[in-house]
Amino acid sequence: MNIIFFEANHDEETLQVHRARRLVYSGMANGATGELFGEDATAEGLKSEIRIAPGCRLISAMGHGVTRRFFGHRNQIVTDISDTRSLESYLKFRVLHLYSCLTAYRLGPELIEKGLHAFIGYDARVALASSPEIEQIFVAVSLAIDQSILDDDSELQTFEKAKQAHEQGLSELTASPHVKPDDIAAFEQNFNALKGPWIDSGLYGRYQRATQS
Repeated sequence: MNIIFFEANHDEETLQVHRARRLVYSGMANGATGELFGEDATAEGLKSEIRIAPGCRLISAMGHGVTRRFFGHRNQIVTDISDTRSLESYLKFRVLHLYSCLTAYRLGPELIEKGLHAFIGYDARVALASSPEIEQIFVAVSLAIDQSILDDDSELQTFEKAKQAHEQGLSELTASPHVKPDDIAAFEQNFNALKGPWIDSGLYGRYQRATQS
């Protein structure tokens, strides 16, 4: 198993993003997946999934977040800055991608210090699209990132593919007469808040690529 999907869907915001991700990610290539959705999206659920697939490289998660914490189902804490035991048991030596507000500001760098290989997330609030259809354009950038990691790309290659997905999404949004200016602004806001190893490996780590010597 190469990737575990972890997605809260207990409120209007997380449900919209969860549904968009399931549609956009349906054609994802490269490896088997584990899935923890809804009431399974808890710290205990993730620990259990890692025990089944200890070699899993990437955890791609979505839920609410703050600067020091990431939350799963019904806002149960999955990890926070002080929780070193949880890091030891299921996050250490992995890549963690959080589609979640604010977690790149403090939580991500702290997890890197404690042994996470790489962190990708957002250092501001992640804006929601005005409709489920537009939400699919928003989350396509995340798909590009995850697919790049599974394709064993470098950190800079991942960012280039994220930029390509962003440019394609922006083109789709600006070409549609039905898209509101607020959606375009929100899409740009999300991309500008995106942080990862391509910016600063000291803060956000490095991939451990299969092709590295």
